[in-house]
Amino acid sequence: MIKIIALTLATFFSSQVLAENKITQIYAKVCPQGIHEQPSGQFAIHVFCDDALGTNIAVFLNKMGAPIHQEYDLGNRFWQNEEWAYDVMSFAWLSNKKLLLSTSAIYGTGSIYLLDPSQKQSKVLLKIDGALIELVSVKDKSIEVRYQTEFEKYEYKTIDL
Repeated sequence: MIKIIALTLATFFSSQVLAENKITQIYAKVCPQGIHEQPSGQFAIHVFCDDALGTNIAVFLNKMGAPIHQEYDLGNRFWQNEEWAYDVMSFAWLSNKKLLLSTSAIYGTGSIYLLDPSQKQSKVLLKIDGALIELVSVKDKSIEVRYQTEFEKYEYKTIDL
């Protein structure tokens, strides 16, 4: 019986360690316009499906709780006017409450960004000039992306978080 419990716990915890983060594709053909909440968090993104102008986003404090939250307050809940907000292809909310985004180089930058919404900080993890970049998988500290430059076939790349 102890072996069964130990095996069950080992399986449970190993699946938690290797758990993949949910990736949402939001490029024009599959654009799910509207609010996408951070799982178990205070933030959300609003997806704007702007057709030929790309898919653009705003990060915002969805659940204020207290009147002041570091970078946000009752009259300043949105964070948007940044290069990561334009022509977003896909995103994933991470378990550490950060947001991972991929952008297209058509109206965006062809980059992978890591955002910390609570601090209004962003970091470029990867930039490929002229590329359309999509998140493929996000597992532990590893991100797999696929990208296409001009009309060439897709290429894959793995980067560390």
